[in-house]
Amino acid sequence: MAQVATSRLQLWLVALILGIPATVTAQHVQERQIVAGYTSMTDVTDHLTFPAGWFVGAAARLNSWLSVAIDVDGQYKTIQFIDSDIHLASYAPTAGVRASGQLGKFVEFAQLLGGGVQSRGTLFGSTEVKWHAVLQPGAGVDYVLDERWAIRGEFDARIMSSGHELRVAAGIVRSFR
Repeated sequence: MAQVATSRLQLWLVALILGIPATVTAQHVQERQIVAGYTSMTDVTDHLTFPAGWFVGAAARLNSWLSVAIDVDGQYKTIQFIDSDIHLASYAPTAGVRASGQLGKFVEFAQLLGGGVQSRGTLFGSTEVKWHAVLQPGAGVDYVLDERWAIRGEFDARIMSSGHELRVAAGIVRSFR
């Protein structure tokens, strides 16, 4: 069942990427960019929300509408337990492709990233660490402030063998020519 959902999601992303109108792709998109900001992640499978997080990323344009992108993030949660707190953390380095187009002051994008998620839990001084492969489709919008700066809003889904996660991010983008 999860494999069918993954296949449908991949087809949707390909259709979205190929469906960008020629007038949008003709607009100017910066060659390189870096981004940093805040994230919040929800583990849908375990019904846990990680309210505190960060992300950094970069992208380099391949052509007028396609870029390669990398993203690294971390999310944290502390749960009060009997004599000790449970400390949970999630770290995810990912890389892939991003399709984008500019309409006025907005740059819309869809991306498909892949990589790994490291889940870490500590209780009574004992830490357990697990790695999971991840496919991370997402979409977002940058609001262009000027030639170099923008504000980003982004939504991503993470598909892993251990379950699903949803992530929202907000950050500041710095573009370079």
